[in-house]
Amino acid sequence: VGLVITIFLVSAILVRPFVSQWVHRYSLKKLLVISDLGFLIATILYPFATNVWALLVLRFFHGITFGIITTIAATICTKVIPVSRRGEGIGYYSMTTSITMVIGPYIAIELANRNAFMAAFILCIVVSVFRYLLVLKINVPEEKRNPVSSKIVEKITLEDLFDKKAAPYALSIFVMALAYSSIPAFLALYAKSIGLQETASYFFVIYALVVLVSRTFTGRLSDKLGVNVVFYPCLVFYAVGMLLLSQTFNASSLLVSGAILGLGYGAVTPVIQTQTINAVPPQRVVAANSLYFNSLDCGMALGSYLWGVLAIFTTYRNIYLLGMVLVIFAGIQYYVLIRKKAALQGNM
Repeated sequence: VGLVITIFLVSAILVRPFVSQWVHRYSLKKLLVISDLGFLIATILYPFATNVWALLVLRFFHGITFGIITTIAATICTKVIPVSRRGEGIGYYSMTTSITMVIGPYIAIELANRNAFMAAFILCIVVSVFRYLLVLKINVPEEKRNPVSSKIVEKITLEDLFDKKAAPYALSIFVMALAYSSIPAFLALYAKSIGLQETASYFFVIYALVVLVSRTFTGRLSDKLGVNVVFYPCLVFYAVGMLLLSQTFNASSLLVSGAILGLGYGAVTPVIQTQTINAVPPQRVVAANSLYFNSLDCGMALGSYLWGVLAIFTTYRNIYLLGMVLVIFAGIQYYVLIRKKAALQGNM
């Protein structure tokens, strides 16, 4: 399981630096349409991946299309949102993506419990076709591209991979995603080991509902009162949610931990994405989105693999306890780096 998740995210990570170059040469709409078509083709091919190697190759290709789509879609979203309401707008955007990534595991667990794997493939194909039709219909604001500048960018530079101004936020989301990756990867196995497999799917429903509610106001609060007013309380909820999840013994505590995690991790990610984008000039928004999603996916990919290895030697409870420790570390790291950044700006 860990390898299948990891190879998908690794390919997405590898392709994103190229996306920041391609936008200088091609329109955002064209890149979105082509990548979404590739995503649809990859989805159609899953029933034909009858061995491990075919599945891994398909996952790698699927991850490439996913990496392009997420970067381009987030960039389009950033362009249509007023700067003064960026936190609120990105909150709504990330709310929809988070909900789909929660509903997906819920449906997957329900179908897996019934051994309805072909039904899962068919459902994914139908959804992908519907998404592609929507992509063809959307209007994308395009900026005039300088034909000279489009020929200048020929090689991947360090700036395509890493922006110093956005570094504190990238590191924070990496560590938090590292902790969170243990949940979608192993929650079903954890719930089964403690006799709560029927409740596991509802965990994601509760999580999604709380994310849906919280993101209607957390983005607006961050715009009006400042991001730290939202960030630190949500970080506390995240840590408490991981602690409760590690100690759960009944259905009620499992569902409550899902709600707390929705208010924690679910609310803090769009805040960090907003800060990442605000830290760079407008012409670097694509690179900033690339850095954000790469940091997020690096945490998810590395975590899925490392937690899988660690699960051989310890219990799932201990894995979620370690996840809580990582969340606390992320909060300390964020505080230290932000203070350093503020001190440097004060000395300028």
